[in-house]
Amino acid sequence: MHRGGFLREAKGRRSFLDPATGYVNLAGTQERFASPVDNNYIFTAIIFTPDAFDEHAGVLARRRDGDWAFPVSAAVGLRHRELLGACHAGADRLEIEERLHTLLDVLLAQPPVGTGDATVSAATRAQHHRLVSRVQEALNSGHLTTGLDELAGLVGSSPHHLSRVFRRVTGRTITAYRNDLRVRAVLEDLAQGPDTALADLAAAHGFTDHSHLTRTIRNHLGECPSALRGKLTAAGAT
Repeated sequence: MHRGGFLREAKGRRSFLDPATGYVNLAGTQERFASPVDNNYIFTAIIFTPDAFDEHAGVLARRRDGDWAFPVSAAVGLRHRELLGACHAGADRLEIEERLHTLLDVLLAQPPVGTGDATVSAATRAQHHRLVSRVQEALNSGHLTTGLDELAGLVGSSPHHLSRVFRRVTGRTITAYRNDLRVRAVLEDLAQGPDTALADLAAAHGFTDHSHLTRTIRNHLGECPSALRGKLTAAGAT
């Protein structure tokens, strides 16, 4: 996913999909989609042969015990941008295939995420997933700077319950998830070229200042924004 978000329901599971979340789908699976945030979402689809699915996508699916949504870290997002850049720049088949395998390696190296509390009922687990989806929708619709108390009020929960449930269902804290969204949004803007100042990017995406943006980007990706901008624009990832 590049930007935006939508809801997907399949096999009784409901997931909110956005730039920090991906999913695996098996051919023939009935799916339902809705767009509660907006219709301006752009995503990348990778189609596997049966053998490749067993080797790569099947691993992701088995990790979630039937819930085939999975987190997409900022590191995965960077490899994704580099792959798209190579495609736009007209790279040959060997380079594109190698970049695709690099993307899959980073994706599969992510730690397994939580699926909720196995001791609670199926109805409660479904309720927890709906609560998490509402939080994800809120964060993707302009609430990246909203505090925990206000965010809990928006989704009809207490702050403690919301924080605990979100972590159990997604394997990430709300703060970590929010920062993943911010970093992905910054990567999108960096890929557009050298015109936007870091201070303006920081203000646009809810960082305190450009130093806060730089620290967060470095913590997630190991590089500073200026180096990433040069890398992404040189690759043609626009």
